[in-house]
Formats: sequence, C-alpha cells, structure tokens
Amino acid sequence: AQMPFAERRYFVSFVGSATNKARLKMKATAEEWSNRTQKEVLVSMKHMSDWKEVLQKSAMALVPRGFGRSSFRTGEIFQMGRVPLYLWDDEPWIFYAELWQKELIGFSYRFPQLEEALDHIAHLGLNHVETMENRILSMRN
Repeated sequence: AQMPFAERRYFVSFVGSATNKARLKMKATAEEWSNRTQKEVLVSMKHMSDWKEVLQKSAMALVPRGFGRSSFRTGEIFQMGRVPLYLWDDEPWIFYAELWQKELIGFSYRFPQLEEALDHIAHLGLNHVETMENRILSMRN
C-alpha cells in the first residue's frame, strides 16, 4: 500500500552508489537546497538495506544516470509507483520522452539544473506530484 503524501518525510530521496562525480555533486546540491528551503531530502551514497522504506517515505526519487546515459533505477522507481526526477549530463536517454517533457510521468533535467528543478517542483506543489504518481500507478496496474 502507498503511504499517504501527507505522511511522507522526504521531498526527494536517493540511496545508491557514488559511481561518478555528478552523483556527489547531486548530493551536495540537494542538501544545500534542503537547507535553503527547509524541505527534507535524503541522499545517501552508503549501502542502506532499508532503501525501499526510504523510497516509501519519499514524494519523489532522484534518478541520476549511472555508468551509461540511462538509469536502470527509472524502471525500479516506476515499478514502485514513485515519480522519478531523472538527471542526465549530455543526452537524456528516456523512453516516452513526450510524457516526460509534459511532466506527466516524471521530471527530466541536466545535472547542473538540479536546484532549478527542485525549486520548480516545489512551486508546482505536492498535489501535482501526487497526480503524477497516481498516473504512474494507473499505467502500471
């Protein structure tokens, strides 16, 4: 069962490995944004056995590219019914790009635009994110 939005602790989260410098910069940027806005984020580059629980307590998930241009995590996030914030550097490698561009199933930004993305999503509000999540869940089921 999905945790109600009002009960979720994290605005956005990521639990994974520091496979590239961009992920370390993502962590620093997200934490600086959290300090500025007082919205809670969790970005951990350490192994956490409760990563699924962290995701359940999150409104969205950071989905940074990994070793290649895409992120295997995107599929995992959709399977868990969460809204991904996909971060890329040179080329976005996402399926159904038009749905991302219209912000119907996720958000897609270049790594250096993370702060701008978080500000944009916070401005849209959690109701918008919840609507996206419901769309993902309806597509998944």
